[in-house]
Amino acid sequence: MKIAAFIATFVSANPNDKLTAENNPWMPSQGSRRYKQFSTMFNSLYTPSQLTRAYGYGCYCLNLGDRPLSGTMTGVYPMDAKDQHCFDFVRCNRCVTFDFGPECTPEQVAYEFVQNGTSITCTNESNTCEQAICECDKDSVLGFANVIDIYDPTLHAFNGFEPITGCDYRIPPPGQPKPELDCCGEYPKRRPYNKNKDSVAKYQCCDGTVTDDNECEQSSFN
Repeated sequence: MKIAAFIATFVSANPNDKLTAENNPWMPSQGSRRYKQFSTMFNSLYTPSQLTRAYGYGCYCLNLGDRPLSGTMTGVYPMDAKDQHCFDFVRCNRCVTFDFGPECTPEQVAYEFVQNGTSITCTNESNTCEQAICECDKDSVLGFANVIDIYDPTLHAFNGFEPITGCDYRIPPPGQPKPELDCCGEYPKRRPYNKNKDSVAKYQCCDGTVTDDNECEQSSFN
């Protein structure tokens, strides 16, 4: 808790200070793996203090540790609309690894993009790990515009919030079978889903939409 108190003091000491990855020891450096690319996109549209307020926020926003982009939490409810946005980002990234394999993680793989103001174009080949990760980042960064000003200091790791104990866990109903996960949709809106609706019925992906298994006989993609 002493560390958390120090972090809170560091963040709130002067609200006019511009906190960046370079002067905030609790955030990864710009060159750490490929966080550099996400932060480059983000910092071109928002202020450094807005990035600090998103980093380590809620249950899913850029979790502290070595997996800020793919997330360290699972099976918990987002805490507010900002956290929900981050949850969608984490789910997009988890589908990337599901689709392209364990070597395709957002912390490990670099991609190419061109940015002109709010216009961002991912320039890797289609249907590649790199392109999918870029599309997830792009969608997240642009979407932050709708939630960037949402901030509850009690949900910030820099103020002592701990997701392990502070997040509300989803409790599966009795008799729920073991999850059978797949992904559905097109990037950047591709999301994981559980095929097992209950002990009898199943879900399936029908042209990018999760439906009951008897509602879709043909699907152009999963």
